[in-house]
Amino acid sequence: MGEECKVFELFPWITSSFVQNLIEKSEQSKHAILKSFTAKKCFNDGENFSSYMIGLKAIFESELHGEKSCDFLLKIAIQTEDYAKICAESLLYEREIEAYTKVLPAVEKLLESVGEFGQIAPRCYTADIERKMIAFEDLRNQQFKGVNSVDGLNMDHMKLALLTLAKWHAGTASLLIENIELFEWYTKRNVYKNSPSIQSFFRNIAQTVSNEIKHWPGYENISEKLGNIPQEAFDNIHKSYEPQDDGFNVITHGDMFMNNLLYRHDQNGKPIDIRFVDFAIGKHVSPSIDLVCLLYGSSDSSIKQDDREHLIQYYHSELVKYLKLLKFSKIPTLFDIQSACFRIDFYNALIILFIVGLRHINKFHDGGFIDVLNNNNNDNSSGLYTNPACIGQLKNLLDIFDRRGYFDF
Repeated sequence: MGEECKVFELFPWITSSFVQNLIEKSEQSKHAILKSFTAKKCFNDGENFSSYMIGLKAIFESELHGEKSCDFLLKIAIQTEDYAKICAESLLYEREIEAYTKVLPAVEKLLESVGEFGQIAPRCYTADIERKMIAFEDLRNQQFKGVNSVDGLNMDHMKLALLTLAKWHAGTASLLIENIELFEWYTKRNVYKNSPSIQSFFRNIAQTVSNEIKHWPGYENISEKLGNIPQEAFDNIHKSYEPQDDGFNVITHGDMFMNNLLYRHDQNGKPIDIRFVDFAIGKHVSPSIDLVCLLYGSSDSSIKQDDREHLIQYYHSELVKYLKLLKFSKIPTLFDIQSACFRIDFYNALIILFIVGLRHINKFHDGGFIDVLNNNNNDNSSGLYTNPACIGQLKNLLDIFDRRGYFDF
């Protein structure tokens, strides 16, 4: 009971009228009458990036079915000074609310119009920009759960994620032509331009990796490169997150990390359904950003470089299928997609290196973002890359990215 009281103290606006409104929206009926509800935090502090996750269980009387229960999940921003600054600079909640309340329903409706039914993300019942709050259906009661981050995603998990990503990309590419005003917060301005917080984040990832690997035999040169990235490179981060004038552009998910993928499995452990969550940092840009983040940052040890190329080919075949159904005029070739994935830049490489560290760290607040943001670039280990299970993956990625010249300026 004490934990529940704490939730209501933190968020006094979680009232019976608020929950009644959620029930009416989920039931699509004004005749469902709330009888009681409870609330509790769903995750430990630090398990979700800068947000409280509050679970609501409501008992109500349904006109047709008698007494029923319904579960909701509230995502509420933790408004620390650091995170509030990032939100203001990067429009995080504006974009996420737009994604859940406008873009996702429009994409799913567009796909349904050509016979492709199914959800991409959890249903959103309400959102409030002032409270920095979004209310969803609780997918845990539908047997959706994440994959252990240390294990990573196997081939079956990857294919299901890429199939759904192809749907999302095809839908947003079509809507960008038909209804660009739908994407006000994505296309309004480049949120990475002149953002001190974002520059600091990327600079500190580079310095953190440099400090971590400088004593690894054979990695001294890469450490030196990462430790001496010119300031001009960080000033120009925004250029990597702009749509290509003559290329294929979509609204990316923006954070295709396995922690943002929830799967439902059959009795044999094979994934049969998926939902994407956390749409706060999507951008109007090439789909390669999502692809490389997923394929390099979240794969299990069985997936090698050749497998990644096959998976990109699989994604492309699904993308083409959906674009043709939507009568999209300029369909990218496989070479276009493969080339874009090969040509990812320094900043996307840093994001992948950061994600690999996150997968193996035990615990720290807000998913590590603020920890890295506030790193003073000293020689102390951040703790991101000390897990032995992480080191082999990190070395493999550093070798690939260095051979491609991502660290050369």
